Amino acid sequence: MNLKQMTLAAALGLAATSALAAPTINVTAAQQRYPWNNIVDVTYTLTGCGNDSSTYAVVLTTTIGGAEVELSNGAEPSVDGTHTVACALPSDLQAKNCKITGKVYAMANCTPDTGTDGVAEYMIVNLATKKTTFEKKLSYQTLSNKRYNTTDYKTKYIVFRLVPKGTYKIGDDVNYASANPRRDCNVNNAYYLTMYPVTSAQYANVMGNVTTYTDTSATNNLSISTFRGGNTLDANGTSLLSNSQKPTDASFVGKVKAMITDSHTNNWFDMPNDNMWEVAARAGATTVYYWGDNWNNEFGSAISGDLYPGYAKAHPVGMRRPNAWGFYDMSGNVFTYVMGKTAGSTSATSNQPTDALNIFSSGSYWTMRGGSWNINAPSARLSCRSNYTNGIGGAYASSGFRLARIVQ
Repeated sequence: MNLKQMTLAAALGLAATSALAAPTINVTAAQQRYPWNNIVDVTYTLTGCGNDSSTYAVVLTTTIGGAEVELSNGAEPSVDGTHTVACALPSDLQAKNCKITGKVYAMANCTPDTGTDGVAEYMIVNLATKKTTFEKKLSYQTLSNKRYNTTDYKTKYIVFRLVPKGTYKIGDDVNYASANPRRDCNVNNAYYLTMYPVTSAQYANVMGNVTTYTDTSATNNLSISTFRGGNTLDANGTSLLSNSQKPTDASFVGKVKAMITDSHTNNWFDMPNDNMWEVAARAGATTVYYWGDNWNNEFGSAISGDLYPGYAKAHPVGMRRPNAWGFYDMSGNVFTYVMGKTAGSTSATSNQPTDALNIFSSGSYWTMRGGSWNINAPSARLSCRSNYTNGIGGAYASSGFRLARIVQ
């Protein structure tokens, strides 16, 4: 039976036990939204967790076709009381007698195993020691999301998440059939992308100064030539591995690259390109946004309705809910500059690259992805290419950037 036509049943989830307490979780209700938009509201009650939200993490799962499907994402309340949270379900989910189970984990017991470059899901750069470590994903993505969604990891470190090799669907035949049509994108080289947009505190810790505020807000008001040290680009279809336009050593990008101390220090390191950004933003989703086809303020941040009205500007990263791979702020907060140029979001284009590493350059304007706090939701669609018409990759209050590293 299709999930759209069924009522979800809630199941009791026996909680994990810690040394200090035996918290329990009781899932009491699960209600799909009408009209259907891939969102289910799950209600649960916690006891024995206390009032410190950092102590425990809630994991919500269901079983579909014999496989466990994770519904939580790390944003679920984890203090005593009754809570209702929105869970995004796969758009093509087919289920019968679907039950949602809850578990509670003590974060103190959630220590990741160390990993190796290109295999471990996380690469972490310590900005103080200038050393790089690799950590494996915890048993649930929810737990890793919560582990790295802290002030320290947004200020003293830069956390990268792995995008594994594979073939992924990108593009949108409904809204951008000519400008960015649906197609397969081949990721032949795994790559790491920052879990968040670079924050102003991270920028300040590397450069010793910042043009805006020095907190966990997404860095903005920086031009490409400022944070990268150059804003020229090779021709359409050029592989990033052979791109002649490199970041300068004295730029933020160049300085962070020098901190990558694993055995592959010469690997490509820069801003992501157009396809790399979209593959990571979708995290396997084929919908308009990574949570579904309709805008939702619990996941994205745009002028069409801001969940945090006090932030009519770039706001702290990690406040909205991440996608299935744990990337935050992919729809809203600040635009992400990418290695590419466009003629506009609806301009018909040809020669769309199908290799994740190839540059898409079809126009005069530097491409920006993901929407921002000061523009309407359609610009935050995963297949929308945006731009400012001066085309120079300038400094704007609505534009930021991420970092990427290709594993060779």
